[in-house]
Amino acid sequence: MATLTARTVNGTSSRGSWVSYSGGTTNIHLFIDETIAAAVDTNDYIKANNDANNSDSTYNLTDMPADLGSISALSYDVRYALSATRSNDTYGLSVRIMSGATVMAANASDGTFQVVNSNITTPVAPTFTNKGSTAFAYVNTAGTKAQWDAATVTFRQTYSQATSKDASSVAVSAFEITGTYTVATSTASLDLVKIEFDYVLLPAQPIRFVNQSRKRASSY
Repeated sequence: MATLTARTVNGTSSRGSWVSYSGGTTNIHLFIDETIAAAVDTNDYIKANNDANNSDSTYNLTDMPADLGSISALSYDVRYALSATRSNDTYGLSVRIMSGATVMAANASDGTFQVVNSNITTPVAPTFTNKGSTAFAYVNTAGTKAQWDAATVTFRQTYSQATSKDASSVAVSAFEITGTYTVATSTASLDLVKIEFDYVLLPAQPIRFVNQSRKRASSY
């Protein structure tokens, strides 16, 4: 068993309606591509569109180790907040990891999102809080390295209106996954070595007989 060091976001797959802290729409993964420990919150985060339910945003993840055979256990950590002070509306954040149509890590094998926080009340950006390392309820332990290398994480904002809309949203500053994995078994190739023998036919030598009685040698 080997330790999976932190894997982070390294590309924008489909941002949906999410934007950077300033409203930017290009390469917004650059605002969340640090580990949790290295996260810089001020002017360095993304946010969902205000007061929208099931608002998704999807990002590429860094590749897995070269010797990965399969993931044994996987945990996530996310640094999050609200983009503005709320009154009484409910804002939540959930995550899941997919590889194409294949569920890689989620709340269940059917791809149900894993809830980070169903009712975020504080803090408000640029102050953030960490979820803390949390195990995914479901991990695809049969997933291949190729599938994990192609995996994406999706952040989902959930929203429920109470009275008038609060004009706030979920903000994310950093995301990472860690865990353990089995090392791929190397298949050694067996080289067949052809051994050739050289031989030489020597000319026949005459057989010498000795007549013991007469002490005379004869050759035939």
